[in-house]
Amino acid sequence: MRVVSLALVLAAVLAVLPATVATAREAFVCATHNGSRTTNQLEDEVRAAGYTGPWDRASVAVAYGRASGGEVACEPPKGRVAVVLVGGYGSDLAFTIGQFSALRKALSDRNPDVLVVHYSYTGTSFSGCTVTPSPYGPADTAQDIEVSKARLRETLAALHAACDVERIAIVGHSLGGLIAFEAAEGLTEPAISDLVTVDSPLGGVPERVIQTCIDIGYCTDGSVANYLADLYANAPAVERTNAARAAELASAGTRVSAWGNQSDCFYNLSLCTSFARVLVGTADGRETQWLGIPRWVRLDYPVTRSLSNIGSSHTAVLVKSANELAEELLG
Repeated sequence: MRVVSLALVLAAVLAVLPATVATAREAFVCATHNGSRTTNQLEDEVRAAGYTGPWDRASVAVAYGRASGGEVACEPPKGRVAVVLVGGYGSDLAFTIGQFSALRKALSDRNPDVLVVHYSYTGTSFSGCTVTPSPYGPADTAQDIEVSKARLRETLAALHAACDVERIAIVGHSLGGLIAFEAAEGLTEPAISDLVTVDSPLGGVPERVIQTCIDIGYCTDGSVANYLADLYANAPAVERTNAARAAELASAGTRVSAWGNQSDCFYNLSLCTSFARVLVGTADGRETQWLGIPRWVRLDYPVTRSLSNIGSSHTAVLVKSANELAEELLG
């Protein structure tokens, strides 16, 4: 209905707008009745609805505002924000892109100019701000975590060199959050403004849980499995290390927050099946999602008890709290 409204009133708007000469099309960001728009998007919408000029930013904003029935407030761009998304254990590139779809939309709705970068366990290339993550498979996510961390640092450095962004934020899901949290330690360039972990094993995972995950095909065997088990076996020391790392990052200007689901079946299988004791005993690793992090968000998204719902419980925060995550990152 909004497009129809634009078309109906633009002729009247033309009659009262002052005649001005078009200026350069540097995109401003505008708050409108229909959500956030760049001035270029306003121009495209009023052009499609029949508006014929003038094309300076002020006139286009007036035309859009009168046609849509709401005020339009535009501000100069503050500098582009890049958000790097790091997928988890047992994923592949296509699967990860799907998992992050709700967050990508929420970010774009809040800031249409946001640059989303998908991390790849096998490397990511840049041509200016055009991002090309290399395909990867589940076996790549099980590689030595030091390799995965090095890949992320390389990706951040390449992004910084190729694309002029004001700041960089990272969101890591599951294992991706642990990789990001550890990779950011001691990183001085590029600076990271925000680091958000989601459902991440910051304190490792019980060995029986990992082995069951591998046995049912949800995870892939590899050196990272042993790393996660070792972390969990040394939880008290890891908690202190995580707290110190978070404090160091905060002093460097990186805001760290840990988000998790109290009903995540991946860390407590009994939430999804009544015969969990047969598989993993009484293991409950849910606290790993927040271990040692001073700034945390505990959410609760229960699922129907079924082994088939392990995955949905482990991605519920990404899907159901996408808007809140976008607000955390972009304000």
